[in-house]
Amino acid sequence: PSQFLKLKVRARVAPNYADSSIVNTVVVKLPSTVKNTGDSTDADTTPITRKINLIVDKVASIANVVAGDVLSYTIIAINNGISTLNIGEKLTIIDKPDSGLTILSYSTRNGSYNSSNGELTLNSAFSPSKTVVLTVIAKVNNTYKDSTIHNAVLVKLPKDVINTGDST
Repeated sequence: PSQFLKLKVRARVAPNYADSSIVNTVVVKLPSTVKNTGDSTDADTTPITRKINLIVDKVASIANVVAGDVLSYTIIAINNGISTLNIGEKLTIIDKPDSGLTILSYSTRNGSYNSSNGELTLNSAFSPSKTVVLTVIAKVNNTYKDSTIHNAVLVKLPKDVINTGDST
């Protein structure tokens, strides 16, 4: 007669697991006195989706500026999610300065930033509750005459990571 045994396994995927799936393989071993005529192995592949709930903020060092002033903007991205971006992965931070600003420099302690494409290659894990900070030094153009300056930002995660939060 045919009989079966059901075993339920519950596992937690590590937050820094970066592959797109995980394979769980089972091998059933019977006592040597029992003859097995069937297959005693099976595998199940489960897709993995990483999710990060981004919180993005951008703060100017000076509230009121005049033409010719130099100021800094601090861009802060907080990982308020359950997954991790690992060392070497890229976070894209696109700074969108107003035409009245000239960007002088970008700096970060979280990796290397390429201002031409906005990619920040992480030098440490961007894990839950951690922050990435990019500092922008800018000068208000001497001929700027408007009453306000806009400097927006867009933060993007790698394409295989879902952002459940804000990106601007």
